[in-house]
Amino acid sequence: MKKLLLVVAAFMLAANSFALVKDTAVYASTALYTFENLWIQSRYSVPVSYPTTIGFGLATGSAVGNDIRGMAGKDGKIIFCFRDAVIATGIEKYMRKSKILVYDGLTGDLVNTIPVPDSLFHQKDLVGDTLRAIGYPSNDIQVDNAGNVILANLTLNLATTPFVVAALKVDLNAGTVLSAKRVMKEVFPLAATARIDAFNVYGDLLTNGYFMAPISGALAGLSNFVYRWDVKAGVTNIDYKEIEIKRYVPIATKFNDTAPRVKPISETLFYLDGQASYATLYDMDGNVVDTISKPLFPASPGNNGVDEFVIGSHNFVVYSHANTATAPNSSWAVAELGTGQSLSTMSRLYIFPKGGMGNTSNPVRTAVPYIDVVGNSAYIYVYGFANGLAAYKLTLKPTGLDRNEISNVSISLIGSQIRISDEVALAEIYSTAGQKMTSSKNVSTISAPSAKGVYIVTIVDKNGAKKIQKVAVN
Repeated sequence: MKKLLLVVAAFMLAANSFALVKDTAVYASTALYTFENLWIQSRYSVPVSYPTTIGFGLATGSAVGNDIRGMAGKDGKIIFCFRDAVIATGIEKYMRKSKILVYDGLTGDLVNTIPVPDSLFHQKDLVGDTLRAIGYPSNDIQVDNAGNVILANLTLNLATTPFVVAALKVDLNAGTVLSAKRVMKEVFPLAATARIDAFNVYGDLLTNGYFMAPISGALAGLSNFVYRWDVKAGVTNIDYKEIEIKRYVPIATKFNDTAPRVKPISETLFYLDGQASYATLYDMDGNVVDTISKPLFPASPGNNGVDEFVIGSHNFVVYSHANTATAPNSSWAVAELGTGQSLSTMSRLYIFPKGGMGNTSNPVRTAVPYIDVVGNSAYIYVYGFANGLAAYKLTLKPTGLDRNEISNVSISLIGSQIRISDEVALAEIYSTAGQKMTSSKNVSTISAPSAKGVYIVTIVDKNGAKKIQKVAVN
């Protein structure tokens, strides 16, 4: 296997390969699980292998320019968004051109560099035909449920600089963009000084779905909000919903602060992880639905990013564990959720890397983890700007009790009904405490509980595949 060192020169990115570096820590197996490192590129790896060139972070961090801030994944490949720095030649037409970098998830090698069409994040002057960047192009990257690659810019002021979101169909193997469309390019006069660093998506942004972004900073009346834009039949409703966060964890936290991250997990629920707060699950009114209990609190806030995944009938969460100032510096944790898919009763399985990735402080923080579930294993990819990038593998040992097929049916709440996209063999609703509320066979619609709250819907489709999803009844 080979390993990548990224070198930036002029407008080109060239890869040099070195021997694969692995985390040397031992992660003890349990009765149910094994956990191992596939490869690591970090300031703390032995030998140090993390690129210190422009893009992935200089030794002392770097200013807003061409930092690689966003990571996502698709089909077992890791993808990053990257923009060139301003070229000091006066030829503004070539300012901040952006690219998608594609890495092999099993080796960490760069396999493709894909140019992003200028038409997405540039616009012509009011006079003349010079193209200028709109804010800071390609600041964050996500993949929606339909596999579209979604890019967004960084805007320092929503009232003066448009927030741009674009959807691309990309062939990662060929390194080509098959189609590209702006989903939104708008300014919002009522959101003066509101800054957006990162965003996330749910559904299919070319048909029906939504995207949301937390307002960064510590501004009263702004930085305790998350904005949501709905997409219907491929058209974005620019009348966004303002979601006021009613409470953070720890409770003394008042704002989203620096480089906050969101992760929607259904039509009605999303995670928020801010600079001074821990990963917490909210409903679309900003109420706390679930959060990590005190005995399992992360070692420190500061690193951001959280996501859930499922192996068979087991539900897990990956979340930031420690920041650059607390040992193990720049680390994450994986835990199995408790009864009712609860964070508060979860069991933490592993903290990784055991020795951390690095202690280089930076304003970019970390990305949402990318998790790729294949059979009994979950491939977990984590990235901390200026400190490291790594791949780990969590495997559920065969017990004969779990079927690993995950159903493709969709589950949604419409009015007082829970709708399932296909008729299923079994549908059940549980409270978060694990109490069964109802059970129905051979149905595609079941009545939602009348009481407000969060419930767990479990289905078994006609092929025997399973799906478990949280639903918030408001």
